[in-house]
Amino acid sequence: MQVILHIGAPKTGTTILQKTFRRSERVLAAHGIAYPRSPRHKSKHRILLVGIGSLGRDGASRFPDETRHDDQRKAWFARLGRQLRKTSPEILVLSNEGLFGVLPTDRLAALREDILSLGADHIRIAGYVRRPSDHYLSGLQQKIKASWKVPLPGPLNCRQVLEPYMDVFGAGNVLIRTYDRATLCEGDLVADFVNAYLSVSGLSRSDLREGRDGNISLSGEAMTLVRQYRQDFHHDNDDVFTSDTTALMRAIRQIEDRIGPTRPRLRPELSVWLDSASDDPLWLRETFGVVFPGYDYGTCPDAWPRRPPVPEQPSLTDIIVIDREKQRRMIDELGRSAWVGNSPPGFGWLPGRGARRDWLAGLRNAPPD
Repeated sequence: MQVILHIGAPKTGTTILQKTFRRSERVLAAHGIAYPRSPRHKSKHRILLVGIGSLGRDGASRFPDETRHDDQRKAWFARLGRQLRKTSPEILVLSNEGLFGVLPTDRLAALREDILSLGADHIRIAGYVRRPSDHYLSGLQQKIKASWKVPLPGPLNCRQVLEPYMDVFGAGNVLIRTYDRATLCEGDLVADFVNAYLSVSGLSRSDLREGRDGNISLSGEAMTLVRQYRQDFHHDNDDVFTSDTTALMRAIRQIEDRIGPTRPRLRPELSVWLDSASDDPLWLRETFGVVFPGYDYGTCPDAWPRRPPVPEQPSLTDIIVIDREKQRRMIDELGRSAWVGNSPPGFGWLPGRGARRDWLAGLRNAPPD
């Protein structure tokens, strides 16, 4: 049995891949592919992270102590082993983007042994990476949805992440591809994954049921509104998604669909710094053939300062280009939207109709950064 261990990276379409595979279990099984369920998050094999990496936001609530973590992990591997012996798939796919981190080689070696115990005779590491500036911007957008704190930009560290995998699983078994719609098969991550890693199964993209992508894309102007909302109403709820924030994002998205959605853009000097602050893009090209379209491979990382060209505690306007006129229009549209007019009176920490009106009035006087 061949095992494909998909490690991300984060912000490379991992969630839609996992949801698509989860909804296509029967189709995958008909092609000799197993995609097992996992505790709590059935499409994400977060259980693989026990003992080697962070379980994420809700790991502690599900597994309150390390002993229970380890017990559940062992039980899951035991159940999976019994299932695989019954079904005898040709390919097993495991996926969690939390595995894309700087992990100790001894922990990776233990993970390898656990996977081999399932009956694997060949393990391949599958992953995608994106251009450093694109990766930071995508991560920033996701961060703002659950926090008002702007993460300080930093250089790419793919080499630190991938070399331990190469040491443990063998350099020839680590297969990394470019995440860019211009280079993905059919411009689609799922189609590219199937074509690159599962082609021997005879599976095609059209065979699979579409996973639901609940991600809400935001413009730079929308990001400033969401960040200000988080700072004003969820100042201490760092890295916690809330239903009222999601309601605001959906309202903003409806407005953007009417007035014309735009993609957020990094400030040019920061974009250049992020793309040039590390030699990882050169290493990725030489080691895996990963090429970022439009990237200037002639830039020398040593020519750039070690610190990013932003303050130590940056605002969004230090990071992205903001159209103030569009921002003002969005604030006005929000004031006339159902997000205010049909909102409940409010209770506890949840801001109601009056609080939302007052908040928008404050934004008109002092546009958010």
